[in-house]
Amino acid sequence: MRRKQPVLVQEGLSWRVLFLGWIGLLLHGAWICGLIAGAVSLLLGLLPFVTWPIVILLHVVLATFTTELRTWELKLHGAILTSIVPAYNRDAALLRWLDHHAEAMS
Repeated sequence: MRRKQPVLVQEGLSWRVLFLGWIGLLLHGAWICGLIAGAVSLLLGLLPFVTWPIVILLHVVLATFTTELRTWELKLHGAILTSIVPAYNRDAALLRWLDHHAEAMS
């Protein structure tokens, strides 16, 4: 049986999603949430009374909840949330995770 590799999800505001919106979610690998948000964005664009503040608000909401959206989508694909690893960057988080899960090294 093949073991699944760990997936690190950064907590906090996603600048990529803040500037790119639903395309940023797609780039993060959150396909379901990204496509749903894209459909909502396109539908909002068809309405004549929608102004830029509503689109900006959608981007802010998506950027704020990117961590929860990515975690939800990973759970849909069978991932298991094990622990939260505080670190300054991705490499430090992976090293800390490997320190506590030495059996994953083999």
